[in-house]
Amino acid sequence: MRRSVFITLACCALLGAQQPAQWEISYFFDVANAAMALSEIRFADATHGVAIGTLNEQGRRKSVAVVTSDGGLNWTQSALPDDAVSLFFLNPSLGWMVGENGLWVTRDAGRTYQIVYRRKGLRSVWFLNDKHGFAVGSKGGFWETTDGGVRWSNAAQSRKLKLDKNIELTRISFQGSQAIIGGAFLFPAQPYAPPPPARNAVLLFSHDTGATWRFSTTAMPARVLRASVDRDSAYVLLSGTSGRGAGRTAILYRINERNSRVLYRGDLRQPTDFVRSASGQMWLGTYEPAGSGPGKVVILRSPNDQTWTEVPTDYRAVARRISLAEAPGGAMWAVTDTGMILTLR
Repeated sequence: MRRSVFITLACCALLGAQQPAQWEISYFFDVANAAMALSEIRFADATHGVAIGTLNEQGRRKSVAVVTSDGGLNWTQSALPDDAVSLFFLNPSLGWMVGENGLWVTRDAGRTYQIVYRRKGLRSVWFLNDKHGFAVGSKGGFWETTDGGVRWSNAAQSRKLKLDKNIELTRISFQGSQAIIGGAFLFPAQPYAPPPPARNAVLLFSHDTGATWRFSTTAMPARVLRASVDRDSAYVLLSGTSGRGAGRTAILYRINERNSRVLYRGDLRQPTDFVRSASGQMWLGTYEPAGSGPGKVVILRSPNDQTWTEVPTDYRAVARRISLAEAPGGAMWAVTDTGMILTLR
């Protein structure tokens, strides 16, 4: 009897070990007469993570964070001191939050924040160490700090870059000595009108840790949704006009000194974010459009930038925007504009 029980348990364990990885819901905000939209998730280390977004409750909108200190087993919702735009963590405790009204620093992995620099128009920051960092933003904003973000100088001016005031820079990323900045050249803003559409996407490249930059634009009207670099290539996800009469679409490119290559073109599935993991795999967060409402979340994986495989995702996961992140240690995470946090298990 004991032997048969052991064999049964062993077989079950073996079958469990052979189950393919899948994206499971770790957190889901499901409250009547309220809605949460999460825009970004970042992990300071393997256990401490922060997702930022907005909560609309009975017509009142506020910026919120959903925080974990145990690797996603439990999540706690908290209010933020500013409307959050983006996050950056340098190490397990030190990080910065870009807000609509300025830059905030956290020294406890995102549990509390203190304002260090008041300025509207910031969109993204990247710190090389606890003192030296770069920031990008609206009206051609490109700044540099050497004191942890308290004081900033005009990096564009010091590097002799002529950035038009109609350029909005939204993404900055470093990998070793390689760096990329992404944004868009916008039509001039009009009073009391919606945000202006993009004329062309804008990209800046550096091969010397930000000492010098090369400026370029794309031929297609587009915005940069995400941009990253590795040793010899840049990866850029653009959202713009497809050029084939099909309206707006998103396209993932790989760019290097030799050529520019399309890795994925949105069609029945529209990508909104990607992550190139430490292991070299590419992850692409997409959704299947369903009219004006959220569509099915489909997360794709490619080991070679050529073939894409759909990874099973909880059937309840729907969205119009998905944001991805890799935590230190390799765990993969995703957040949606429908208040969900998913992890790969």
